[in-house]
Amino acid sequence: MEDLGIEAKEAAVREVAKLLPLPDLLASIASIKSDYLARQQVMRCDPPRFCSALVDVVNCGGISSSGRVDSTNDTQLSTMVAEQVEQAHAGINALAVSQETINSLRENFIDIDKLCQECQTLIENHDRIKLLSNARNNLNTTLKDVQGMMSISVEAAAARDSLSDDKELIHTYERLTALDGKRRFALAAAGSHKEEVGRLRKGAGAASTPRNGTQEKSKIQGKGYKDKCYECIGKAVEARFNKLLTELVFSEDFMEALEEAKAIGDELGDIYDYVAPCFPPRYEIFQLLVNLYTERFVQMLRLLSERANDIQNINILKVTGWIVQYQDNLIGLGVDESLAQVCSESGALDPLMNMYVERMQATTKVMLDFQAAERQRLEEPASDVGLESLCALINNNLRCYELSSELSSSTLEALPENYAEQEAVLQTVGVIFEDPGVQDLLAKVYQKDWMDGMVTEYLVATFADYFGDVKLYIEERSFRRFVESCLEETIVIYVDHLLSQKVENRVRILADLRELASAESLDSFTLIYTNILEHQPDCPSEVVEKLVALREGIPRKEAKEVVQECKEIYENSLVDGNPPKSGFVFGKLKCLTVRKGIWGKLGQ
Repeated sequence: MEDLGIEAKEAAVREVAKLLPLPDLLASIASIKSDYLARQQVMRCDPPRFCSALVDVVNCGGISSSGRVDSTNDTQLSTMVAEQVEQAHAGINALAVSQETINSLRENFIDIDKLCQECQTLIENHDRIKLLSNARNNLNTTLKDVQGMMSISVEAAAARDSLSDDKELIHTYERLTALDGKRRFALAAAGSHKEEVGRLRKGAGAASTPRNGTQEKSKIQGKGYKDKCYECIGKAVEARFNKLLTELVFSEDFMEALEEAKAIGDELGDIYDYVAPCFPPRYEIFQLLVNLYTERFVQMLRLLSERANDIQNINILKVTGWIVQYQDNLIGLGVDESLAQVCSESGALDPLMNMYVERMQATTKVMLDFQAAERQRLEEPASDVGLESLCALINNNLRCYELSSELSSSTLEALPENYAEQEAVLQTVGVIFEDPGVQDLLAKVYQKDWMDGMVTEYLVATFADYFGDVKLYIEERSFRRFVESCLEETIVIYVDHLLSQKVENRVRILADLRELASAESLDSFTLIYTNILEHQPDCPSEVVEKLVALREGIPRKEAKEVVQECKEIYENSLVDGNPPKSGFVFGKLKCLTVRKGIWGKLGQ
């Protein structure tokens, strides 16, 4: 307290120094003191009046130089006093609000006490209160159920009206699904009242029956939905194909029929995306429509084949191209390949193709006869032929070349993209695999000669010769496709022999090596290699080293760890420095035998 008193005195001295900065102002001390006493007396009697008067004095400009405080000090004093006054007013208002809140809380507590006293008498009736609460909840649930049942007829009418709008199919399906759920619930809820059940069944049947239906259909409501659906879809497909199969296919404008067939075939994509999801999955609507469309396209091909004589070769090629595109479209939509090829394998196209082949053979024969005749003329002395005949010979051969080029271009344009190239590649692959020497080698697969390595060695050499010849004459892109086709055919033959000769144990090492070559970690390498040693104990660690060296992306440090770990596993499996038994693969591999000989020479 003493320290606070000293600080107050020092602060007072500083304030007085501010009020009397000049010696001439010392004469005003008596005047200031008298004013202070007078104001102090006023403050004791009426504080608010004192504050107001003090503010007025300060706002009037303070004390003059002849005994008054200057204007700067007056401004500071005015600000301080105004703040104190505002704070005082705010405090008074806060006290008033607090008083009101306290009074409100007091009244609330009084009400709570009264309610508690009233509730004390209800404790004895707790069971009745619980029953009353359950009755109230059950009543609310019943009202909601009744409202749902009452809305069945309204929702059924709305669903029936939307059936006529093709754009509302999805919404109609959703409405019918919700309506069926409400119908089932209503029947279950009214199960104990047979009369109500009969009315509900009758109402639901009438709501779900089409406008031109009869009351007899309501008796089988809920049965035969799938059959009725299939029947309606079948009729719709018939109507969609009616123009194509009854008019356009017999029209002289062949392209109009082909364009209509393309447009109908393209609809399957929209059916897959938008129509099939609207039906239950068990209906398999998309598969049904694929079958119906394909059946009618086969019918179209049969009708076209009946008038094969009237269809030009270029149009026959266009039909072939459309079939290829239709099959690719089906496969792209997930249809099984065997089903997608029904159009081409049904035999409906055979008369058209036979007509095309006959015409092309006749045309080719004429061209060959013409070329033979021209070549014979060229063998005669020029003097005997004559200048005019030689000029005609040049023009004829030039015209023949132009016609041949035009035929080639029109054929390629009529076929799908890369169709001719793909067919040519497949024909070339067929030539290789029809080679008697190749067939003899493939017949020995998985037999003794194959186990001794004779079949694969000669087969690879034969393929290498063929590949070298073919690569000279075709482009790089086509050559890659040719090699892939040869590999696919080889795999098919190998698998066919594998399944027919039951040599799973013999080829297990192929699967193990594949897994070893695709391993991604040290643990994977060691685990797979250990498994290989169980069946092929003579598999040296050099096999792992070669496979790791062929891999890209494996750091050198990790590669060394893999090789070292597998080497230790192999050495630990040896018995007296030799494998427990010999297998039928690794002891015959030349790459390992040659390497062993080199190390042997270095050791010497």
